[in-house]
Amino acid sequence: MNGIGSVTGDIAIHRVTDNVAAYRTDSVRINFTALFLADPSGRYIRVHIRTLMIKIPFPNRGVSLQSRGECPCACPLNIDYVCGDDGVTYDNECLMTCK
Repeated sequence: MNGIGSVTGDIAIHRVTDNVAAYRTDSVRINFTALFLADPSGRYIRVHIRTLMIKIPFPNRGVSLQSRGECPCACPLNIDYVCGDDGVTYDNECLMTCK
C-alpha cells in the first residue's frame, strides 16, 4: 500500500483544576490536519501534524470556598412565598427548610 493521506477534524477540551477556589485552566486543542505517508510495506509514517493549543487561565478573583462537606440544598427557582417561623419570608418552601 503506497500513498499519501490526511486526517482532519479533532477537537478536545481539557479542564484542569488545581484549586477550585483559586485557579482553573481550560485548554482547547484543535488538530487541523494530520498528513501521513504509507511506505511500500504498508506501515504509515506520519510526516506532518498541525496542532493549535490554546490555554485560557481563569483566576477566580474574589471567589471564596462557600462550603466543605455536603452541598447546599438544590432548590427550584419558582416564587411561591412562604413565611417562616423565624419571621422571614422565603421565595419557596424548599428555601425555608434548607439548612
